[in-house]
Amino acid sequence: MSRKKRRATIGLSGAAAITAAAVALTACSSDSGPTRDDGGRAGTVTAASSSGNADPLKASGIAIGVGDRPGATLVTRPTPEQVTARCHGQGDGLTAEVTALNGWHVLLKQGSQTITVENKTLHYPSADITTAATTIAMSKKLSGNRFPLGLTWGRPGPGDVEIQVSEDAPTSWTTTSPDTDFTMFMHISCPAAS
Repeated sequence: MSRKKRRATIGLSGAAAITAAAVALTACSSDSGPTRDDGGRAGTVTAASSSGNADPLKASGIAIGVGDRPGATLVTRPTPEQVTARCHGQGDGLTAEVTALNGWHVLLKQGSQTITVENKTLHYPSADITTAATTIAMSKKLSGNRFPLGLTWGRPGPGDVEIQVSEDAPTSWTTTSPDTDFTMFMHISCPAAS
């Protein structure tokens, strides 16, 4: 084979290999599975089942913020219509993004007791807040059949998460309240992906 024909053959083989690799990568990256659904689906926000709580902030059923009293820079007590939940994926891959009044943004991941919280309006950088297993265990003893502190996933059904979080605010946040607990109480129901 002449040198010219050999170069042409190598060039065509190389181009075919590159095309095949590109097709394979495209096939792998296009995910039509349940964990990719563009903008997500609207979740339903309702009050947490904390209405019997002696703390009026938690008894309201929907609360998010830092401190021990309501206020724009403290704890917001929005109505369900003032909270947006976007659900992505399903099953073990379910995540929910929650946005509420006064700049609150929270990310929850299926099965996790850690939430990622930020508030750009109040200059609170993104931080993880975790409810400890010991807190959940003690709360379960005291709550009986009700929801314990922390996040309860899949109850009453798949796609549901009861959020009853009351933990120390991250040290990276400069808060305006003497009580520096981060509080989040609400219930999110994510519909099944279609």
